[in-house]
Amino acid sequence: MTTVRGWLRCFSRRAARAAVVFTSLLVALADDPAMVLPAHAGSPVRDALYAVVGFAFAARARLGKLKVPTWLLMSAACHGRLLAPGWPPA
Repeated sequence: MTTVRGWLRCFSRRAARAAVVFTSLLVALADDPAMVLPAHAGSPVRDALYAVVGFAFAARARLGKLKVPTWLLMSAACHGRLLAPGWPPA
């Protein structure tokens, strides 16, 4: 998996599970999860991306004044294993 096309295929295969993981993290961090839960976006990949962004907003709200990029929060949440075999656990 050395090309962007390969990365996208890999993410597409695990997008539904990734959406569940990041939505769970979002709910755990948000003060009012009902206000930040993403709506169904129409595809597993979009659902996963919406969940990552929602998680990042909830994490930033918890961190206060610290400015942390979305990619860094996402990477920390999955321990840098977003495209690694076996993540997220089934």
